[in-house]
Amino acid sequence: AIILASFLLPTTLIFAYGEEAFIGIFGQQWSQAGQFAEYLVLWTWMLVANVPSVVGLRIKRRQELSLKINAAIFVLRTCYLLGFSGILSPVALITGFAILNTLANGALIETAIRNIRTDEINIKR
Repeated sequence: AIILASFLLPTTLIFAYGEEAFIGIFGQQWSQAGQFAEYLVLWTWMLVANVPSVVGLRIKRRQELSLKINAAIFVLRTCYLLGFSGILSPVALITGFAILNTLANGALIETAIRNIRTDEINIKR
């Protein structure tokens, strides 16, 4: 939670003003890159918090669970890209991909926290 909170302000700013920032810094031709950045920053925000969660699962000897979750995320990503790459515009495709990954990484973090807390409760008993 502390990691997510520490990156909340920059994430919010990029999400809210990414396109404008890219246009202001690089010019109008970078507008689409700014749109990509607005949604990719959400995924990046979750990736920052994802690292300690995955390490926590390893420490708690939950590598099998971590592998299953990451395999499921890989399948979701692949199916999404294969299913929508010819249908959606580039901005819509990247936006959906970033949202999918944000939710998937959030689920991985939640699972890690739940498993670590369960182990701690069992140790205290």
